[in-house]
Formats: sequence, C-alpha cells, structure tokens
Amino acid sequence: MQAAPINIMYQGNLRCDIEHTPSTTRLKTKIDEKPDRQGNNFSPTDLLAAAVGSSIISTMAIAGEKQGIDIRGAKVQVHKQMSNGCVEGLSFRIIIPKQLPVEEKNYLGQAAKKCPGYASLNPQISTLTTFEYVGA
Repeated sequence: MQAAPINIMYQGNLRCDIEHTPSTTRLKTKIDEKPDRQGNNFSPTDLLAAAVGSSIISTMAIAGEKQGIDIRGAKVQVHKQMSNGCVEGLSFRIIIPKQLPVEEKNYLGQAAKKCPGYASLNPQISTLTTFEYVGA
C-alpha cells in the first residue's frame, strides 16, 4: 500500500519547504554551505537521524504496550557522524525514565533493533545504540 505523498518544494538558497499532505504539517530544511556553522533549520540528514530515532522509540512503545510496559517520557538523543557529505554513522542514546526488570529491558532492546528505521538504513551507515534506565 502506498502512503500519502510528502510534498517538497525547493525555495532557493538551499532551502526546502516540506508538507505532510494528510495533516498539512510543514517543516523546513536548509543545507549549510559550511559544515562548521549551526543551521537555523533541520538539514535533510538531520531529518534522517531524527526519523530513525523516532522509529526506534515508537517501535519500543508499541512493543511495550503489548506487554504492559509503559515507556512514556522516554527520550532518544541522536548523534550524527558525517564524512565527505554523507552520513557515516548514527548513535542513539535511549533514556527510559524508570528502572525495569532485566527481561523487560531485553525485550525492549530487541524491539528497538527491529524498527523499520534501522531496516531502511544503508548497511554502510554504522549504528550504535545504548540504553539507560533512570529513575526509582
């Protein structure tokens, strides 16, 4: 089944306007010409990193719900490594705001590795995922 389209319009000056057609939600991207500058918008590769991070935590939440594990408040910090203009690596630090039994940690960890975001990455992009369980 084909999903609804995402419309992208190039605005000039290395900027794009992106629309999610079903919701009409919009966002902008901008490529920095100099990699050492901080951008005012997400770059396309930032969105790649964010999409995979969002896929990981969403997949964990779905799996958790099936087993009665609530991970509400969980966070993902994504670090992107670039080389020659391409994403070379992505590291994901997943922070769950509570302690869980070892079995549940293992279950959620396995779910994270089965997310569609991981499966969609080029195998040449290295990934590292760490989990932290913080709280009472």
